[in-house]
Order: sequence, then C-alpha cells, then structure tokens
Amino acid sequence: MNDLQRLFKARGLSMRELAAAIGEGYHPTQKNVKGVRKQRHIQAAVAAYLGLTVDECFGPSAAIHLKQLITCEISKKRTEYEKKLKARYLTVAGEQKAVNG
Repeated sequence: MNDLQRLFKARGLSMRELAAAIGEGYHPTQKNVKGVRKQRHIQAAVAAYLGLTVDECFGPSAAIHLKQLITCEISKKRTEYEKKLKARYLTVAGEQKAVNG
C-alpha cells in the first residue's frame, strides 16, 4: 500500500467513493492511485480532490506531502477519539455518569 492509498484509507474513503467524487470509473481511478497507470487527467482530478498539485500527489516529493496529510488525519482522529472518551466518562450531565475523584 502506498502513501496515497494510506491517506484515503485514513480518511475512510473507498476507491469507489473517490472515483464517484472525481467523476471517473473505479478501475482507472484505482490503478492510478496504486501507481499502476499514469493517466494525467485522473491524476489531476485526484490531486485536485486533495488540494494538491499532480507533482505533490504523484511526483518525486509526493511522500513528503502525503505523509503530512496522513499525520493531520491521525491528529484529527485522535482529537475526535479523545472528545468521545471525555464525553463518555467525564460528562456530569443528565444520564451520563460522573467520574468520582
């Protein structure tokens, strides 16, 4: 799995959903994301979807940009998870139990 695939997985986006979002077919989208094919118009659509240039998404420096985006997704997920835990265990409202301490 490459960094681009990891990013979409971290975002919870399937290749079918990505293909629909960019208006392309599943197989060509999947092949381009995997790096098996290099169709410039699909690469441009995927890069635009991410708010990146084609080079930032598929070029030699892609790993730098994609790892930054993956790191951001991890941070978002961590923040969301912490909020859920705090709401579940530290909220004093209504039906929810308060933590003794």
